[in-house]
Amino acid sequence: MAAASLPLRKQIYYAIGQLGWSTLVNIIGFWQVKFYIPPEADNMPSLITRATIFVVINAIAIIAATGRIWDAITDPIIASLSDRSKNPAGRRIPFMRLGAIPAAIFLVLTFMPPDREPTILNIVWLVFTLLGFFLFLTMYVTPYFALIPEFGHTPTERLKLSTWISVTYALGIIVASQASAIWSPMIASGMDPLTARQIAIGILAAFAVIMMLTPVFTIREKDYSEGQPTNVPILPALLRT
Repeated sequence: MAAASLPLRKQIYYAIGQLGWSTLVNIIGFWQVKFYIPPEADNMPSLITRATIFVVINAIAIIAATGRIWDAITDPIIASLSDRSKNPAGRRIPFMRLGAIPAAIFLVLTFMPPDREPTILNIVWLVFTLLGFFLFLTMYVTPYFALIPEFGHTPTERLKLSTWISVTYALGIIVASQASAIWSPMIASGMDPLTARQIAIGILAAFAVIMMLTPVFTIREKDYSEGQPTNVPILPALLRT
């Protein structure tokens, strides 16, 4: 029996997952540098050295680049594992289920350095937590995008899904940018600025997890996808790519 077309309600549930991971990744984009190397007006201590290499490259830039290099390694590995999965619940959604909560936890941990001054330990902590974050985010995002051609059986259906997730990605940017609106009243009431920021990030991460798990628990992958496991090992797959 052919897989059914994804109804509008399920399309929205699917798109909501992107709202979740967009919120997480844009929290990193908006706030990580300002958290570890804050402007003087924020009345917060620097948590990583401001020293630069070759005039313009600082520690936080090197750490961010490390995360992206890690992405280049983990993306094809997760993609291959998902493609070859024989899980009875489907090839994609089980990976998304595994990745959602750990991604949010590691996101929060990146904003909880062990020291409140610039130390090597903070750098090690940030590298470790970012690698964990990008690993589990990849575990969610790579299978998530693989569902577009599997849920969209026609060009029109695929266009609709792509449109929905474009909207929810933009909404994720808006949500992530509102972290300061959450922590500002806490700081105004006398809370430590660092703690207030950590609580705000935790609140947004919790919201993001709920959004990411929405398609996981509302869509039965096998009902709408005809995708079958592949037998191509990872190295030949990489060479083909």
